[in-house]
Amino acid sequence: MIVTSLVAGPLAAQSGKQSGKTDTPAAAAVSDLGQIGEWSLHRTGPEAQPLSCTAYRFSGSEEGLRFEARHDQTAIGFIGYATAASDAPLSVTIWFDDNRAEARSFVLPLETDESGLGWRNYRTPNDLPDPMLDLFANASSVHFAYEVDGPQVASHTLRGSSRAMQATLACAMPGSVENPVTPDASPDAPSVIRGSCRLVVDGRTYIDRRGDCPIWMQNDGSGTFWINTDRESPLPDYFATLEPQGNGIGWAYWNAEPGATHAQAPLGEDFRMGAGGCWSNARATICAAR
Repeated sequence: MIVTSLVAGPLAAQSGKQSGKTDTPAAAAVSDLGQIGEWSLHRTGPEAQPLSCTAYRFSGSEEGLRFEARHDQTAIGFIGYATAASDAPLSVTIWFDDNRAEARSFVLPLETDESGLGWRNYRTPNDLPDPMLDLFANASSVHFAYEVDGPQVASHTLRGSSRAMQATLACAMPGSVENPVTPDASPDAPSVIRGSCRLVVDGRTYIDRRGDCPIWMQNDGSGTFWINTDRESPLPDYFATLEPQGNGIGWAYWNAEPGATHAQAPLGEDFRMGAGGCWSNARATICAAR
């Protein structure tokens, strides 16, 4: 079990607006340090004195978790349906596992990371213990409830979160972690998962695969993914790609004709994420889920 010495006061006393964000200078270099299981680790600033270190875990589209450590504060962040559609503060209720009775509510600002993605971050200073961090390290899942176009709940597994936190803290505060975790491999290598995918264009379903669909993930922090291809095997009749822009909007393309080897045909630059890992605009829907 990780027991942190970071951050602010009793959990019950922390409901309310979040503050304390420190902006990262635009010129600060960002380094990809490697994978910690399913989490990718990034450092902003020099190795000897980082401005911040962050572990990310994405789930196949613009849905993800982040854990950020700085010398003076720590953050737990998430992306969910339309969480970046507005830059207004958003009221979010957070609980772990099935303990909704112990949920706490916070007003979270929209913060943009070094790659341009917008996150809702729970921030806390590093001067007192915070139960939220121990729960993030040791619970099995975390849930974020909020209101955008009706009630929404973003649920995420916390598989590997303890190791990811250790690696992030060791990166942000060199020498502060007794048993630092070493990243596994370069995080910039794309990966392929098998899941369910769907493509509907102009009312016609071109792809509808359940469980065995290859989903190619860019793994560069952008959330970009391709469906129905691993980009190595012979290409299928149809495939598509979606590129989140970090503001709740995505751009999408497909190959449009059987045998076409590139996703050269645009589907629009106004896709929005909905339920089940699906992105849609007036013309098309692209779905990708584990």
